[in-house]
Amino acid sequence: AGGTGDIANRVADRLKGRAEITVCDINLSMLKEGRRRAPRAPVRWLAGDASQLPFPDRAFDAYTIAFGMRNVTHIGRALSEAHRVLKPGGRFLCLEFFNVDTPVLDTLYDLYSFRVMPLLAWRARVL
Repeated sequence: AGGTGDIANRVADRLKGRAEITVCDINLSMLKEGRRRAPRAPVRWLAGDASQLPFPDRAFDAYTIAFGMRNVTHIGRALSEAHRVLKPGGRFLCLEFFNVDTPVLDTLYDLYSFRVMPLLAWRARVL
């Protein structure tokens, strides 16, 4: 669920050609929009399903997904696929929000999500 490549393009800007970056998404319109937004980005755009990735085993050093896991029908299969395509020692990075229905934990989750995370993001931009 690489979508329009917002995260991939930021990583590409940061790494300045030191890595190959692939955006994979099931939605062709999202991929098309990503190409339109960043036509010169050093990114490979590929259609594929997170629960059946079109990549060989151990193909990637990192697998990122931001706000896409919520759109995956079979989360368990998608996680297994992420594990399959990662090299040994590879990193899985998932940024997502979910509803928490457990009393007390829901309060802590909201506090962290809406107070702590924005503060950390603000501090990271300042540094």
